[in-house]
Parts: sequence; structure tokens; C-alpha cells
Amino acid sequence: MQLSSTRFLKLMDDPLVCVIASGLEFSSGISRSLDEAKERICHVLVICCWHVPDIANTAVLFKRQADKEFANLRLTYLCPTREDTQLMQSK
Repeated sequence: MQLSSTRFLKLMDDPLVCVIASGLEFSSGISRSLDEAKERICHVLVICCWHVPDIANTAVLFKRQADKEFANLRLTYLCPTREDTQLMQSK
């Protein structure tokens, strides 16, 4: 059984800035952000609350795909350590 919980916060409305804190699954938070955006530019900050080496490949692939599919989405990952940031950047 996989437990999934995504915390969502709309930080600003204009420009739309959303913050998502999640474990392995964050696509529901991305979907909610895009629904709120209604075609506007939407900045989404994803706080990586999981062991980054375990999610790095999936997160980077997700960002690449989202960049192609959603022209209005500006997705940024916030990593807890410098090493985690470097790992994500190396992918």
C-alpha cells in the first residue's frame, strides 16, 4: 500500500504562486495548481519531503514532460540540502 498526501498552499494570486509539499506523489498538487491558473502563468514550488535520491529521476522526468505539455507552468523543486540540489541538477 502506498500512502500519498499532498499539501497545497496558494501563496499568491497575481502572479499565481502555489506551494506543494509532498512525498512520492505530487501530480495532484500540480493538477490543482493548473486548475487554479485557468491558462494564466502558474509558478509551482514543490518542496521535496522525501529522500531526494529516491525521487530525483522521476521528478526530473516529470518536469521535462510538464514543460512540454503545459506552457503556463513554471515548476521549481526546493531541495532540503545542497547535495540534493546538485543531484537534481545533474539529471
